[in-house]
Amino acid sequence: MHSVNLDEILVLLLAATFVVAIFKHLNLSPVLGYLFAGLAIGPHSFGIIQDIETSKKIAEFGVVFLLFQIGLELTLKRLVSMRLHVFGFGTAQLLITAGLIGTIAYLLGASSKEAIIIGGGLALSSTAVVLKVLAERGEQATQVGRLSLAVLILQDIAVAPLLVMVTILAQNDSNIGEAVGESLLQAILVFCVIFVIGRLFLRPLFHFISFLKSQELFTAIILLV
Repeated sequence: MHSVNLDEILVLLLAATFVVAIFKHLNLSPVLGYLFAGLAIGPHSFGIIQDIETSKKIAEFGVVFLLFQIGLELTLKRLVSMRLHVFGFGTAQLLITAGLIGTIAYLLGASSKEAIIIGGGLALSSTAVVLKVLAERGEQATQVGRLSLAVLILQDIAVAPLLVMVTILAQNDSNIGEAVGESLLQAILVFCVIFVIGRLFLRPLFHFISFLKSQELFTAIILLV
């Protein structure tokens, strides 16, 4: 099991602090600062950090907390009001982008299965980067911000069926139509299970925790979930 190196964590924090401060002073996006910091201290440049497993673990936690924060800021009412943007505009963006990229990959010599995987993967955006840029520009409440959020939500939802589809397509005897149908079916079942668990178990649990009025316990339960 890989152990977390505290020295590497310290280097990451120092690099992020100084580089981002410099980029902010230059009126540049901190996102570029993070990318530049990683490029500078990584194994392919100055080599200050050789083993990237630590940064991978931190990044995975960061993405989880970011998506959790997005979930806290969203409400079911808001999602319902955005359903046309999420499942209409978002689906159109994903299908059109994936179709164009997949077609280009197919024309360049990729197989049909490889084209589908390439198109689906490259059609996805980075939620962390896009939301950070929107927040910096103060565009969350604008039409561009709402449409961007709708697309990002749809893309995050689409990750599950895409991952399942990749696994199925990796099998030599798999049919593309069957793979797409099976991946969508499994994704729907997973979301239904999550919804049922949230309704039947998590809601009463959070009501009970709020009744105890313990901020520490509430935070611990949130991290556990």
